[in-house]
Amino acid sequence: MVDHLGGDAVVIPNGVYTDVFASSPRRPEWTGTPQAPTVAFLGRLDEPRKGLDVLVRAIPGILAQAPGTRFLVAGRGNGAVGETREALGDLAASVEFLGGVSDADKAALLASADLYVAPQTGGESFGIVLVEAMAAGSVVVASDLGAFQRVLDAGAAGALFRTGDPDDLAATVLALLADPARRDAYRAHAEHWVQRFDWSGVTEQVLAVYDMTLAADHAIGGDVVGRVMGLFPRRVGGDA
Repeated sequence: MVDHLGGDAVVIPNGVYTDVFASSPRRPEWTGTPQAPTVAFLGRLDEPRKGLDVLVRAIPGILAQAPGTRFLVAGRGNGAVGETREALGDLAASVEFLGGVSDADKAALLASADLYVAPQTGGESFGIVLVEAMAAGSVVVASDLGAFQRVLDAGAAGALFRTGDPDDLAATVLALLADPARRDAYRAHAEHWVQRFDWSGVTEQVLAVYDMTLAADHAIGGDVVGRVMGLFPRRVGGDA
């Protein structure tokens, strides 16, 4: 917008109620152990850009060095479950398909998993589930899309791998599973970083833009409020 229309722009991130995820209880059946860590995926299974295929192709390499790893896959998708099991063959037993999950179960899944993998291949303008995962305490492993890099503070709040590269995804996951101190460092940074996406701060940014716009409009003698209110018809009786 700045390049083509001139002027200036204010970028405000999407908002998340981070406390909902930070306070979510863990589910024992989804909680990993050092011998059997859990890796979560959430998204439409039959939407190629969500990257389930990238994760599936990374699974053999992960299991070769960390055979106890469990993969928790949440989301709907016609035919994707059968295709994934067929592609993995004997390794399919390491993948648990959870189907569509409620908001409460999503929060519990993100709070329980050791790693949350976001292998999207494109078409992402933000990545709100990354914020939710960070708030819940899961370590995020995401493709290095521009939107994800911004959400993860250029890789300081979560690990990045080359988009669409299952070998790099596998190497990144294995490196994190073998390094608890690195996972703790990501969690510590993410716990602080994620607060900039909480609605408490985002709301203040939105209000600040409105205040700035109204002040500028008043300074030039405009009537932005009147023009906006004119878009909405008044009800009978004169109430707005």
